[in-house]
Formats: sequence, C-alpha cells, structure tokens
Amino acid sequence: MNYAKPILFSIIFVLTACSGPAPSTQENEETTIKNPEYGHWQDSEHSPLNFTKTAAYGTDENVEEALLTRSTDVFTDKDLNLYVLDSGGNRLVCYTPDGNLKWVTGKEGEGPGDFTNARNMTWDGDNSIYIENMYGSRIDQFDLNGDFINSFTPPQLTDNKRPVSMVGFMEGKLVLSKGVRGGLIRTFLIVDPEKPTNIIRSFTVDITEDMEIPETGSSFSDPSIVDNQLVTPGMVSYKLQFYNADSTKTKTVIRNMDKLVSPVIFKDEGGVISVTLGGINPVLKLNEDYYITSASWPLDIEDPEKFVKEMMAGKIRDFDNGNTIDLYNSKWELLYSLESDGNSNPDLGTPIHIDQKGYMYSSFLDPFPHIKKFKVTITAPNK
Repeated sequence: MNYAKPILFSIIFVLTACSGPAPSTQENEETTIKNPEYGHWQDSEHSPLNFTKTAAYGTDENVEEALLTRSTDVFTDKDLNLYVLDSGGNRLVCYTPDGNLKWVTGKEGEGPGDFTNARNMTWDGDNSIYIENMYGSRIDQFDLNGDFINSFTPPQLTDNKRPVSMVGFMEGKLVLSKGVRGGLIRTFLIVDPEKPTNIIRSFTVDITEDMEIPETGSSFSDPSIVDNQLVTPGMVSYKLQFYNADSTKTKTVIRNMDKLVSPVIFKDEGGVISVTLGGINPVLKLNEDYYITSASWPLDIEDPEKFVKEMMAGKIRDFDNGNTIDLYNSKWELLYSLESDGNSNPDLGTPIHIDQKGYMYSSFLDPFPHIKKFKVTITAPNK
C-alpha cells in the first residue's frame, strides 16, 4: 500500500504470473448499494466535513532521524503512537502522539532486522508488527519497541511462486495476496500467524469487469481490512466489494461516477506493461457511524492507451488530476464528496489511516515527505 507517495502513474513489467485454476468466492445473496454521483449532503450551504490539524510527523528538520524519505504504510497502537514504514530509508520509525520521534530501527540489508524493498506493514492488535520485506519474499516480525523477533517465508501456492503482498489481520488471521495473470485478479491467502506456512483458506477476487487483459497481464487495487472484512476497490469503475474471512461476498458499494480511468495494460517487446492513472485508495473507518474513501483521476487525458504508449516512447508530458474525499454513513450511503484539483487534496493530503479515537492521518509530498494528523468534525445539515 504505497500511501505516502501518491504517484501519478505506476509502471509494472509483468513477465511472469500465476496460472491455473484458483479457489473462487462463496456464492451468497449479497447486498448491492447503489449511490448517485453525489450524496445526500452535497448541496449543504456549509461543508459538513471539516478537518483541524493537530500534529505533524517527519517535519522536524532539527532531528535528522525524524525526517521521512518514502513512507509506504502506517498504523497507531493503543497509546496512539504512530509507526511508519519508511521504505525509502529502509527503516521503521515510531513517533509519539504529538509528533516527536520515539525510536528508529532498521537499515538496508538482508540480515535479521534489515530492510530491502519493504512495502506493507500491519499490526496484530497486541504486541507484534509484521512487515512485508525483500520484495514480498520474507515477512518480518517486530515488537512495539522495534526489536526484531522473527522472520518467515510466506506460503506458496503450487501454481504460483510469485512473492506475496500483505493486507492485514482479519478475525485474528493474517491475510496475504498473490497476483493472478490474465486479469485484475488476486488470490487471497488466510494464514495463522503462529503457523504462517500453512494456508487455512484461499479465494480469488476478480475486478476485471469488461476490460480486456493480455493473458500474461496482471494488476490489482489496494485492498484493506475494515470491520473484519476484506474490501477490494474497483479499478474499472467506482466499486467496493466486501468479503468475509470464509470468502463469502457480503456486499458491493457502487458510486455512479465516470471520472475514474481504467489501468492501461498492453504487451510490449519487454513484456507486459501495466500503468495506473489514479484510482481508489484503501477504505478507512472513521467511527461506528462513518467511513471515508478517497480517489484520484486524470483530467486531461482523452486517450489513456495512446498517452501511455507515447510516455513509454519517451514523449512524457505533464497532466492535471482531480481527487475526492468521500464520506459514507454506516449503511454505506454516500453523504458528501470533497473534491479538489491535484493528485491529492492540497490541504488534506492523501488519507492513509484513522486511529482508535477517530483522528485521520494523511500523507504529503510537498515540500518533503511527511504525515499530518487531523481531528475530523462532521456536522449533519439541518433537515
């Protein structure tokens, strides 16, 4: 989950991917919630969604160790200390709730406690941090003091030797995922963190919709765990799909919005190229009453495939983006959308985490990578 570096596009050369049949999701009479382009509160005289900055992390230039280079995942513990996986600096950084540096651990390397291309991080809710390391070929376990505990090699499917991506914890079990070629498809693996090499359950989620994907092509959105459910954002349309740990699909949330641009995937002499131009970010739970999503899209690219092919040929040009921060109620009815120009909101950044007290954390790149914490205030309009 590359949160704190909201790249305008990403390029993946897909040379190999898994093949063969994969377990499918359980059939269930799911709920489909269809939302209009804008929600019930959109025409309010004053914004019902307001933010107040309360802290900043990685901004103290007097403490060099506190500065971030490229953060890729964050979480807060029960005491609201903030943990940041600074993959650009090959380290794990911990800050106090008010933004002061608490400790730093890690360095570039392949030994115990070292990092090389570490990408995703999750917390078990107790005393263990799990970090996807070494291009997804190793998962490292640390305690909340930053002390290294153990490493393990993720389980492999017989038809898929690709590295894994780590999603998070669902019902006390660790959720991993692997790409499947020929579509916007992932196989999700449920494993016991005490016996991580054993797969308890696996199932496949397909968000390809009507896209035509080369048989060796592969891509997927950034999933998240919300209310003990796996949530997979769409890449072709504004759609969120929810799954229980037993692979049952429970609901689909749709927003009638045509601004998102599908990924561009095509064959090239070097392999298969996958390029994403914006998309939906992982879903965040604000509290028992509200959820927040965010997304971005290009504003001035009429032909995405032509644009990408010209870009790959060296004809690179700047393009403008739009973005939205969306507020939903507990029934997943869209209430309000805060839209602005840019790949992320210039004042609010890209929302990446919400802590146990409902404070929102957002990533920023300008003037350097850092994270800000916001108090979120929601004021329902008078009926």
